[in-house]
Amino acid sequence: MQRILSTGASIALAFAVFCSPAALLADESTDVLLLESRLLGEQRTVRVSLPDSYRHSKRTYPVFVTTDAELVHEFAYGTSLVLARQGTVPEMIVVGIVNSDREKHLYYEVDNFIAFLGEELLPALDDRYRTSKLRILYGFSSGTVPVDTLLFSNSPLFSLYISAGWGLSDAGYERLAALLETTPLSGQRVYLSTEGTTRRRKNVVRFLSHLDDQHPDELQWKGHIYEDLDHGDVMTRGLFDGLDFLFEDWAIPSELASQGLDGLAEHEAKLGQVLSDDVALQSEALAGAAFELLHTGEREHAGAVLSLFDEAVRRKPWGAEMLAYRAYALWQYDQKDRARIALRKAIDTATRDSDPRLPEYENVLSQWDEVLPE
Repeated sequence: MQRILSTGASIALAFAVFCSPAALLADESTDVLLLESRLLGEQRTVRVSLPDSYRHSKRTYPVFVTTDAELVHEFAYGTSLVLARQGTVPEMIVVGIVNSDREKHLYYEVDNFIAFLGEELLPALDDRYRTSKLRILYGFSSGTVPVDTLLFSNSPLFSLYISAGWGLSDAGYERLAALLETTPLSGQRVYLSTEGTTRRRKNVVRFLSHLDDQHPDELQWKGHIYEDLDHGDVMTRGLFDGLDFLFEDWAIPSELASQGLDGLAEHEAKLGQVLSDDVALQSEALAGAAFELLHTGEREHAGAVLSLFDEAVRRKPWGAEMLAYRAYALWQYDQKDRARIALRKAIDTATRDSDPRLPEYENVLSQWDEVLPE
């Protein structure tokens, strides 16, 4: 963190606490849906966790569906929150399907489970929540069978996939290799991973090599063998790394961030084409790009930095932190009076919302007033 003034190390240190896109508050909201499934002949429990901004906005959100909710839903939701607060993935509605008969539905009768996804679960989510067209499916172990089936049949239900603890029998390898050669794909992305400590790795390595040889143009993939992890560890590590890969181009590149709002518009348009969905980056992504530019120390970027922070405030008017970020940038660019006005607005907002960061904001303002009295 650069110093605000040559003698302002303590002020910069205070800002380091909250002027980071990861330093946000949780606004957790989880619903439990009980769906009567005609296709599965039973009631299914589904957990739906909403992103931080859901109750404040009217926009739509991608849907991240996970199998094995009883094992991984809390981790999936927490991971989505952390990465979204860093501005590296979009905010998502995280949906966890609780198992009733795991092997039956995810493996032996996978076609019925897929029909449940397409005909019952996803329409129910679209009716109840503000969902976008972008959908991600995560499967672990036996839960990777629905991923394989949907991906290599070019299903329109999902376009982004994560397989963790993936495994293939010899027959499974032959089947997927044949499908890869005969099924036209349409721009899907998939992260394929498994542990290196079991026999699962054998055919996974074979299939990843086959992907390298075939190099299908309409499929973006990454495969990884976690050499020292066991099967259970890959469940969480594969999910985290999978989201990181699927949205590896979500953050604004520095060359576009330096163009301010024009660069932002160009980046969002490119993402929309790649993901086949309307894209409006959340404020945290804008703030992250602005901080990267700000901390280069190159003052010619001041206009771009401030325009990105202005837009971040516009897109998230209900939170104090974007106002605080903007105040910090103004102070760095020697716009002291505007900085103090912006920080006072952050303090007012934090007071209204009982924000626990309020004392930090007030402390920084008092230090600013000592350095440069009005």
